[in-house]
Formats: sequence, C-alpha cells, structure tokens
Amino acid sequence: MVLLLAMLLAVQGIWPLAAQAPATAPATAPATGPASATVPVPAARPPDTARPIAGRLAEWTQTLDGYAGSLAGGNLPPGELASIRPIIDVMRSAAETAKLRLKALAVEKQGLLDAMGPAPAPGAPEAMAIAAQRAQLGQELAADLDQLKQLDVVSARAQALIDRIDKLQQQQLAQELGHRGPSPFDGTSWGSAGPQLVDLLGSLVAAPAEWVAGIAQAHRDRLGSLFLSWLAFIILAVVAIAVGRMVRHRFGRRRGAAPDGRTQLYAAAIVDMLVKTALPMALLQSFHVLLVSQGMAIGLLGALIAGGAHAASMVLFYLGLVDFAISPSRPAWRLYPLVPANARRVRRRVRALVVLVFVEMWLRYGFGGDYMIDRELEALVFSLVGLMVAGILFGLTDPTLWRRDGTADDEKPVSSLALFMLWVLRVLLIVVGLALLSGFQPFARFVLSGAIRSYALLFAYGAVRHIGRDAIGLLTTSRRTGLIWLRRSLGFAEDMRIARLWLGWLLDCLLFTTMVMSLLLFWGVPGAIIGDRLRDLLFGFSIGDIKLSLIDVLAAVCVVALFVLLTNAIKRWLQDTVMPQTRLDPGVQNSIVAGSGYVGYVLAAMFGFSALGLNLSNLAIIAGALSLGIGFGLQNIVNNFVSGLILLIERPIKVGDWVVVGTTEGTVRSISVRATEVETFRRASLIIPNSEFISKQVMNWTHRSKQGRADVRLGVAYGSDIDQVRDLLLQVYRDHPDIAAYPAPSVLLEDFGDSALMFVVRGFVDNVERRSAIESELRFAIYKTFNAAGIEMPFPQRVVTVRHDGPPPSPQLPG
Repeated sequence: MVLLLAMLLAVQGIWPLAAQAPATAPATAPATGPASATVPVPAARPPDTARPIAGRLAEWTQTLDGYAGSLAGGNLPPGELASIRPIIDVMRSAAETAKLRLKALAVEKQGLLDAMGPAPAPGAPEAMAIAAQRAQLGQELAADLDQLKQLDVVSARAQALIDRIDKLQQQQLAQELGHRGPSPFDGTSWGSAGPQLVDLLGSLVAAPAEWVAGIAQAHRDRLGSLFLSWLAFIILAVVAIAVGRMVRHRFGRRRGAAPDGRTQLYAAAIVDMLVKTALPMALLQSFHVLLVSQGMAIGLLGALIAGGAHAASMVLFYLGLVDFAISPSRPAWRLYPLVPANARRVRRRVRALVVLVFVEMWLRYGFGGDYMIDRELEALVFSLVGLMVAGILFGLTDPTLWRRDGTADDEKPVSSLALFMLWVLRVLLIVVGLALLSGFQPFARFVLSGAIRSYALLFAYGAVRHIGRDAIGLLTTSRRTGLIWLRRSLGFAEDMRIARLWLGWLLDCLLFTTMVMSLLLFWGVPGAIIGDRLRDLLFGFSIGDIKLSLIDVLAAVCVVALFVLLTNAIKRWLQDTVMPQTRLDPGVQNSIVAGSGYVGYVLAAMFGFSALGLNLSNLAIIAGALSLGIGFGLQNIVNNFVSGLILLIERPIKVGDWVVVGTTEGTVRSISVRATEVETFRRASLIIPNSEFISKQVMNWTHRSKQGRADVRLGVAYGSDIDQVRDLLLQVYRDHPDIAAYPAPSVLLEDFGDSALMFVVRGFVDNVERRSAIESELRFAIYKTFNAAGIEMPFPQRVVTVRHDGPPPSPQLPG
C-alpha cells in the first residue's frame, strides 16, 4: 500500500528541524550565582557503588544546584537541554539504587535490634558488650535513616528538574514550529540568495584542485599506504560483489520462475534485499568511513564525496525496499500483488522521489560544517524540494494506483482503512504545501516528516505482521519431524489452533507496542520521556497502595507457563511410559497421573504468585474475606470440587468402571475436580457433577473386581421332569466357555407360578461387562436344548368372552 512509499523516506534525519542542535552539545551547566559562572558537568556514568553514600550525596547536591541555576534562566539551547537530562536521570537512578541498598541494611540492623530485645530499665544490669553493640547499631540505624531522607530529597529534586527540562523542550519545539521564514514568492529573499549561489558555484569549480592539493600536502609521506588501503578496499568490494551475485543467482528471485510456496518467496526476497541493497550500502558506508579515517574528506569536494556516499547508501535503501515489496520486474515474486502497470508507475515515481531526497541529503551533508549555507537560502531550497516531494507523493496517493492484481475496475480498489489513510495523507500533504508557500518551513518539515514516518511505520507494521503470521502458521502446521516432535513434547494439539492464536496475539502486542512508541517519537515526544514511562511500566508503578510491574507480570506468566508445560510433559511420561509397565489397574493409574497434574498446577500457581511478588498471607486474608461469598454463591462449585478430591482419594469409582447412577448406566471415562464423564452403552457422553457420586447411591459393577453373575429366569410346564430340567440347565451353563467352574453354577426352583414352574439359573463370569451378551447366549442355548428334549415352556393363555344382552344387531346389506 501507500505505506510502502512512506517507508522509503522514513529514515531518522531526512528533514530534521533546522533549529535542532546536535546531541553532542558541550556538557557544561551554569552554577548558581552569576549567569556567566559555569561549573563542569559530570559525565553520565553508572553509579559508583564503592564510594560512600555521604560523598556521593554531596556531589549530587552540588550538581543539582548547578543545573537548577542553569534552568532558572530558561535560555539554554535544545542541544544542551538534551545533554543535561540523561545526566540528571543517571543521578536519579543511582539515588534510587542507593535507597534500595540502604533500606535493606536498615531492615537488617532493625532485625538485630529486635533480636536483642528492648533495652533494660535504667539501673538494670546489662552486659557491656551487649550495651555497646546495641548503641552502635542504634547509631548506624539512625545514620542510615538520615541518609535515606537525603536520598529522597535528591531523587525528588532530580525528578523536578527532569520535568522542567521536558517542559522547556516542549516550549522550544513549539517556538521552532511557529517560526516563519522566507516565502518562495518573496523576490527579495531570492535576490539576496543570488550572491551566495554564485560563491558556492565558484567554490565548487575550485574544489577539485584544492582537494588534490590538500591531500598531497597532508599525506605526502604516506601516499603508498593510502594506495594500498584503497587497493585492499577495491579488491574486497569486488570479491563481495561477486559472492553476492552468486548467492543471489542461487537463492534469490529468478526471472521467469515462480516461488515454491511462501517460504521461498520470503527467503528469496530477503536474499535480494541483502545482496542488492544491504551489501552496496555497507560498501558505501565503508567507503565513507575509509575516506574520513584516512583524512581525505577535506575541503568542499571531500565533504561532498563523503556526503554523497552517505546519501547514496540511503537512496539504495529506498530503492531496495520498493523492489522488496512490489518487485516490478518479477510479478510472481511480489509480496504485495500490484497490477503490473501500476507497479512500474510506482517505481518511476519513487525514483523521482529518491532523486530529490538524494539531492537534499547530499547538499545537507556536503555543505555542513565549515560550508554551511545561510539559513535563509537553506529554507528557500527546502521549500522548492518539499513542494516537489509533496506533489509527487500526492500523486502516489491515488487509490487506483494501489489496486491488487486481478481486481475489476468497478470493485473497491483498496480496503476502507487503506482508503481512509490515503485521504489523511492527502490532507497532510495539502497542509505541508500551504505551510511551505507561507514560509513556515519548520512546521512543514515537522508535519511532512511525521506523516511520512508514520505511514512508513504502518507499512512496516503490516509487512512484519503478515510475514510473522505466515511464519507462525509454518511453525504450527509443518509436517517436519523436528517440529512435530517439539509440538508433541510441549503438549500441543496436532492442529495447534490455540497455539497459533496465542502466538499471534503475542506478536501483535509486541508490534503494536513498538509502533506506538515509534509514533510518539515521530510526532515530537522526546525519547527520554518515552523511556521514563516505559521504565515505570516495566519496573513498577503504584495504584494506591498496590505496586504493579510489567516485568513481574511477564515473569509470573513465564514461570506459570514453564511449570504447566513441565507438568504436562511429566503427565504424558507417566501415562505413556511408566504406568503401562506397572500392574496397577487403570483406575489407579489415572488417579496417579491426575494427582501429579494437580500437584504441578498448584506448584505453578505458588511460584507464579512468588514471581509476582504477592504475599501469600495477604492471599489468605483475601480468601477469608471471600469465604462468605464462596459459601453462598459458589457452594455448588466448591461441593463438586471437594467431591472430586474425595473420588480421587477414596476411589469409590475409577476410570473404566461400569456404574449406575439413578437412571444413568455406563462406563467412567474421566474424573476431574468438578465433574465425571460417563459414556453410556449408546456412546453418549454424560457429564455428571461429582457431588452426585458422593451424596447419592451408586452401583458399581466393577468396583472390587470384574467378576459377576449371569442369571437366567425361565418357566417350564407343570408335569415336566424337574430333575431333567435341572440337569439340562446345569449342562448348558457348564458348556458355555465364559461360565466359571468355581463357584459352580446352580439351579433354583424359585416359585410355583400360575401356569409354569419358575426356575433361576446362576453362574459366575470373569468379566461382568459381557454379562448381557453371555445371558443372551445362554438363553439361545436353553431354548434349543428344551426343544430337543421336548420340554414345554408355557406362556399364559387367556380366553375372552364378549357378552351382549340386547337384541341382535340388524344385518348390514351390501352397497
């Protein structure tokens, strides 16, 4: 999208405010007293923990006094303010660190005094050693408390000065943005700039001869070493370019070929970016460093050559980004699928922008220092360059230019969000143009730079997020052996949808946080303020009496996640490796595995609370305060939780048992702390609260063992030989392979029925889970045996007589 174009110009320092001083301003600050008096400013350094705190307190107090006097005048330049703030921040951090050390020492000494007990009453005897030690500890504790108060004062004063500096920087920025320079329509300004241009042209004509003469004079005795240095650089550059071309030919984007998946697409784009952009940039920067280090960047020509090398490296970066994203000459390798004609149009316009940027950067770097042009002329030049850049950029905000390949003309060219950003950029460019025409060059610089960098950042955010999401998808769906083993070891499901969701959220959080901080930087918020707020967020901020720290929260989350993953790994190891080798029944195995999981989760919670810095005694108080609410509102949940613990400990039922609870009959599949899953014989899963198994009657067919009894009830006709019936029934039971020989089967004459003699046959089976099938097989065999023996199995017969006392019904004639 248009964010690609914005990213091309989003490099720190393309159009900095003209009034901004370099960050390396002199590190001095006026002391209290006359305005002309100055005291040396100490360099920012880490706190010296070896020195006594009293000496550092005196130094910090003196330095803060000097800075307070400097800020009282309110006329320090921006560069000096920027150099003072980090020094004060270092002092404040050192004071806070010293406070933590002193507090620990004070707590230790107070503990020793408490261990000694209260001082005896006046006149009461006490050992001289104990009295002397008590007095010494008391004096040291009082001195520590006094130094703590002084450190509090130093920290508070440093924070007040930091706030004052931040306010002054904001005021100076506002003044600079409101400064009005010459307008491009002002003929007087151009008239005064004419002589400067003539002088510059004359300097440019004489620059080559001056440069050669200067080098010959400055390096007369080391021309040979200069020649060898540049020869080595040329050889290294040639070798690097040759190797880069081979790597690009092997792994880069090839003309006429298509990528084999998203992985090759991204890998080839990165290889091309490194070889075609990063490598030439490194060579140009090396050329710039070598030129400066060898003392050859002398005179106007030397400055122009060095500045041109630096500007050219930035231009290569911009062009490389265009090729990286839209690849105009290789449509199949585009990360953003633009219409081919539009991709070429974008490249042409971006090249025009790059030329303007190169000219602006080259002049700024080349004419810097001793060759700094007049600020009025600089403002006029920037007005012309800025108007041309704004015009080209305005043309690139055409929504039809960013239509995806294959999109019809009557369809929406871009998304609603992208269209909104295009119009916002157009409005900002119009504001920039009006500001430049009115002479407000600093404001135009600020708006144009902020807008371009913001859109560049949004483009970078979208690109990195898109690539990151693809990488997460590859890691979570790849069928490679190593990734599959890693996913199984961590206990993730095969599709890893939850893992993709969490990893995607984590990526979005990191990218969004980075984007917000960068946007604040782009729009004038000092980096020191952002660093302070970020430090407060990471290392602790107070809300009432509660102190929160993002670092502690992240540490607690990491600890809990680590223990949960370790617990899951241990559970799988027990379930898959250890338990199958034991002779324990499946119920005991399930209880051991589940118990190890609960222990691991409890340890994870405890260590998480410890990493978060929470006091478990406070949690006990909170739990006591919530007990009433738990008793009324969560009693069912607590009841089921306790019942689940009882089931796991007493084990009246276990996984694999055949149970009957009320009208529910089935096999126990899992027991958790809240509910138990029972699978019926029709393969329906019933989730039953654990309290049902504790408070109600439960029939467990397989509680002690799987042995059970198969009973068959039947009736035979009166007059049958009951001894023959008994022998035949026993023979049927003995012939069945699943009927146990001991206890032996038995036949009982249960009752004399209305139309039959009622018998009951009983036999024991080793697996009661097959009881229904065995009883059915026995009935089949009994029916066949009785038919062969001629034994009748009667059934009740009824004779129904219908009486009618009235006249007979009249006959119905047909039709």
